Amino acid sequence: MKSKKRKLKVGIIGCGAIGSRMAQSIKRDLKNDCQLTSIFDIDTLKAKELQKNLRRKDKALAEMAARVILLKKTQLLYADEEDDE
Repeated sequence: MKSKKRKLKVGIIGCGAIGSRMAQSIKRDLKNDCQLTSIFDIDTLKAKELQKNLRRKDKALAEMAARVILLKKTQLLYADEEDDE
């Protein structure tokens, strides 16, 4: 029986240039191995802005994936119609 791989939970302290890049990298490149669980900055506006940016990028990625799937389905549909002719 396979055991489910557990993700490393990561928190970021400091949402400046380095912390922001680390958070984005975790969300983008390490999403299979790590889970970004919290971010903190003494400047709460920086933390909230980073949180908003990370959510926006997740939403944009999901929308792009949906568009790619729709495009592929459309291409397959039209390819089938061309084969029938």
